[in-house]
Amino acid sequence: MRELENKGIENDARDPDFSIVIPHLKYRENLYRCLNSIYEFTDESFEIILVDNGSRDMSVESIYPHFPDVLLVQTEQNLGFAGGCNAGIKKASGKYIVLLNDDTVMTPNWLKAVRDVFDKDTRCGVCQPKLLSYENRGFFEYSGSSGGFIDRYCYPFTRGRIFDTIERDESQYNDRAEIFWGAGAALIFRRELIDRVGLFDEDFFAHMEEIDFCFRVHSSGYKVISVPDSVIYHKTASTLSPNNYLKMYLNHRNSLYLMLKNYPLKSLISNLSIRMLLDISAFFYFLLKGEIKRPFAILTGYLSCLGELVSIFKKRRSPYIFLSDYYQRVFPKLFKKSIALEYFIFKKHRFSDLNYSITEVR
Repeated sequence: MRELENKGIENDARDPDFSIVIPHLKYRENLYRCLNSIYEFTDESFEIILVDNGSRDMSVESIYPHFPDVLLVQTEQNLGFAGGCNAGIKKASGKYIVLLNDDTVMTPNWLKAVRDVFDKDTRCGVCQPKLLSYENRGFFEYSGSSGGFIDRYCYPFTRGRIFDTIERDESQYNDRAEIFWGAGAALIFRRELIDRVGLFDEDFFAHMEEIDFCFRVHSSGYKVISVPDSVIYHKTASTLSPNNYLKMYLNHRNSLYLMLKNYPLKSLISNLSIRMLLDISAFFYFLLKGEIKRPFAILTGYLSCLGELVSIFKKRRSPYIFLSDYYQRVFPKLFKKSIALEYFIFKKHRFSDLNYSITEVR
């Protein structure tokens, strides 16, 4: 490995513009590729906070000596993506926080466009670059694509991916636009937001904690913006494969958790019954297909939320959750139809088929 010039430290280590937080669990090659690309393609002042999130494969020990200016934070166990991010954010000193998966790869000027959006729009609290597939160049990746949305039943989708249909990037979503959520794989936000909306909810452990975070961002009056002229490649699902039961369980549980935690009672009652019907339909659909893991993940997701119902409802009284502002600031930004029905029944497999947007950034 070659030694790299630490441009971020040279610019101003004591007061960087960007604090880049990278939680890491395993796979040495992914981490090295990520760090290498940051140093190669970042001109803004930055610091890197590497969170050794309970790794056991010696990947940090083998790579850290080659990047001596990286601030290393070690946890005693795997705190999940949410806990790992929080551990790094607490050590950050930059004006902006950058959360990166360790399997991402930067491209030239990836932060310049983001900085431009923050400078032009003081109400922009969060940005997400365009995420393309590292393995299948020319296609969007699964987790965030060109920005995320969510329907009223808390099923997420993105500009570039609905369920398992992933689009080729043909510049069709290259406009800077308001979105509902940005992917944790590459999430950039003003550090001051932490004082307004709090840290990530560690009970999510992994998956959709960034959507929960963005619920609070919208409730507090800030916007989330897609910045497609900033491009990052993402090696999708290198930590948990799509067929991993834990991944399925976390996705189903956390999606339900989002609704229980962030919806006012009236909206929760009106939407939860339909959400349950959709989940029951999915349960039997996958069961009849002979796929056992996903129906079991749906069932255990409900059982887990039921067991945690008291603690979830206690969180609704948190000073960081603004349920009183839901109908004014959050509800108008939700996709009012069911994305599941639009996809499976009406065969709208591309985001452009939905003819949907929140607000274009002028």
